[in-house]
Amino acid sequence: MKINHVGTKEIKTERLILRKFNENDAKEIFETWLSDSEVAKYMVWNHQKDIKETEEWLKKCISKYEKLDVYNWGIELKENGKLVGSISANKTENNDECYEIGYALGKKYWRNGYATESLKAVVEFLIKEVGISKFLCRYAKENQASRSVIRKVGFEYKGKGKFTSLDGKRNYESEEYYLER
Repeated sequence: MKINHVGTKEIKTERLILRKFNENDAKEIFETWLSDSEVAKYMVWNHQKDIKETEEWLKKCISKYEKLDVYNWGIELKENGKLVGSISANKTENNDECYEIGYALGKKYWRNGYATESLKAVVEFLIKEVGISKFLCRYAKENQASRSVIRKVGFEYKGKGKFTSLDGKRNYESEEYYLER
């Protein structure tokens, strides 16, 4: 199937709305997950110490929505409109037809099935609406919660890897899981 990029479109699930970020989200994003060192512990990004960092990050995210091959959603609870995390899909370095999916949730929202629900919805959207059929999810091997989410969605273990935080200060052994449909 040919890939037909459509950009970040709103996705609704039973409990969630996956939507584009907007400028008004900065405070909630900062307070809910980007400022939390525990959320950032196994991520490539570092927790943010100042809302100005979040505002800059958010501006970059929003400006990228013009590109149709960019997929980056805020995860919002339907019941109360709270923004609880993010999920994105990006081309992998070695294969333009394979997309790596990554997600983060505020600590308060862990263990509620939101990551699994979001990941399932994004994979389904990218398969049905865009035509992407190959996916990668990787996580620091110490992060067993992510392993559980990835396996629930049907990703299969393919091997070990490594990744480094964007600032080069944290190195992780990772496990890589692939899904191909």
